[in-house]
Amino acid sequence: MKIIKVLKIAQKIAQNIDQIIDLVDESISLEQVRSKLIQENIPFKEIQLNKEKLIKVVVSNISYIIDETSIREAKDFVWRLSDNELYSYSSRGDFNEIFWKNICTQYSDYNELFHATSKENLEEIKENGLETGNKSRAISNRSTGSAIFASTDQYSIDSYGDLIIKINMCLMKKDGYIPRVSLEEPIEEALMREEIARKLGIEDFNAISQYDSEGIFESTVVIYGDIPLKYLSFYSTTGN
Repeated sequence: MKIIKVLKIAQKIAQNIDQIIDLVDESISLEQVRSKLIQENIPFKEIQLNKEKLIKVVVSNISYIIDETSIREAKDFVWRLSDNELYSYSSRGDFNEIFWKNICTQYSDYNELFHATSKENLEEIKENGLETGNKSRAISNRSTGSAIFASTDQYSIDSYGDLIIKINMCLMKKDGYIPRVSLEEPIEEALMREEIARKLGIEDFNAISQYDSEGIFESTVVIYGDIPLKYLSFYSTTGN
């Protein structure tokens, strides 16, 4: 009897989701989906993401997201979002603009950044400052281009060199020197996915940890411009 009951419940769940899938396939707009869900007395929730609307339905504790063209399980929906969709649904704002707006304030974690290199480069850096280079750290950021990789955490980057350089971003801003900055592209995309997942009510969604093994972290800031010696201080990772 218990097996029969379980099978009947499973069949009912399958029928419910199949009904919703058919309803979405037969609709030409999200508004039409909404109207049909109301007609069929199927509970749903409308979610506003940036300027876009989505519909969320829950069947047997499984969340599904409906957009203009499809229905997918919520986590699968977030993972499959294209670059254009990420920027369309996310309201994170422009990192470069937010970064420089908050520099020299108590709200910024980026007033001082750190860059690691070899001591062999010290004399050249003292002569020319810190210059951009086409060096990436992993496959996922190989398209970054000419830039300087820096970090908010000086202790997490000592494996990249025995010389730590502190960059005074606040002084740079005061002097009016504000080169473009960004997070590493995979991290920016991961943060957008996590933001969207939270707004969709998805728990335990972590898109950043997949890059840990590549040495790509949320603490990294990419600076697209040379940094004159005036803004640099030097520290040895060995304390010498």
